[in-house]
Amino acid sequence: DSPLNRVLDRTNRVHLYPVSTVEIIAIAGLSCSGKTTLAQEISLQTGAPVLSLDDYYLPLSSLSLTDRKKLNYDAPEMFDQALLYVHLTALLEGRPIDVPTYDFVEFTRGVERHRVESAPLIVLEGQYAIYWNRISELCSTRVFLDVPVVECLERRLLRDTVERGRTEEDVRWRFDNH
Repeated sequence: DSPLNRVLDRTNRVHLYPVSTVEIIAIAGLSCSGKTTLAQEISLQTGAPVLSLDDYYLPLSSLSLTDRKKLNYDAPEMFDQALLYVHLTALLEGRPIDVPTYDFVEFTRGVERHRVESAPLIVLEGQYAIYWNRISELCSTRVFLDVPVVECLERRLLRDTVERGRTEEDVRWRFDNH
């Protein structure tokens, strides 16, 4: 009933595996380049669930808040790439996932999780959505939003001061130094 891949093992036995009918669109770009807006619009038009890389920051609760605030959250090593890979693979296999949430005020992963069901189309958005080869290879469509840096900074100043409780000085420092 579902399409199957035929794979030969070393003894020439045929194994049948279902072919995924799930497609993942990955949207990447600079901070505040419009990734979330585009992802939400695709979701609105198609009903596709959206995964945000923001929810895959590493849990850093073992560090003090002061130490967490000093870290560069715009670096690829700050993300739980292994968990993201497991989650995307599960969605491709038709299984639901429980996505962690990130607390931008406390600079760490929150305790709550939210369920995401597999669907024919999944949208992955985040600065590094196409950065890691093994993640990028799972995605059938890859988009990079090329927006002028000045515009990204203006958007980030607004977002981070209003939604994340940051000061303008902190936002500018993070943008310029990370």
